[in-house]
Amino acid sequence: MTKYKLTLSLNKDVVKRAREHGINISAFLEIKLEEHLALIHGKRYKKSDEWTGRDLNPRPPPCQGGDLPS
Repeated sequence: MTKYKLTLSLNKDVVKRAREHGINISAFLEIKLEEHLALIHGKRYKKSDEWTGRDLNPRPPPCQGGDLPS
């Protein structure tokens, strides 16, 4: 994939808060643009490397009143 350099003007305080939280502004913007473009075209955006499997540490369901032996 070819990447392009782009110059943006952003609110200084927003950039500062994003950096405090370790947010990669470039990656964040790219993901949000992909989501928005998918929405415009009536599709749901799903990142190709998004993991959607089951929980790695599944727990048993909570006990119900009648689940205990008599």
